[in-house]
Amino acid sequence: MSDHIDHAVENMLSALETYHDDGNTFRFDDTLISLRATLAGDAVYIMKIWTESEARGDGSATDALNTLCGIADGVGATLCLEVEPFDGGGLTEDQLLEWYWRFGFRGDSTEMIRAPLVADD
Repeated sequence: MSDHIDHAVENMLSALETYHDDGNTFRFDDTLISLRATLAGDAVYIMKIWTESEARGDGSATDALNTLCGIADGVGATLCLEVEPFDGGGLTEDQLLEWYWRFGFRGDSTEMIRAPLVADD
């Protein structure tokens, strides 16, 4: 794993200022996000975004992903994920694809990538 990836993940962890139980899993209120650094390229791979069933639809996951995207932008990290709906409720694959597109992710269900946004000077 490159130093750049380690540094990006470390900066993201520091910026989150939230609960993490294993160094790579974060809780934003009722939403759980699990991250790992990829070995292919300078990217942070989102393993899971999961919201407690009673909190689904209240914007918790949107708030959490907005926060995560903002932190990734701040440290220059690319975010990657695969779209895999959970059994037992939640969004369908098509709904998830549309949701991630709103955050700037591009690709298909097998791999979506979001390059860090650069602020205009």
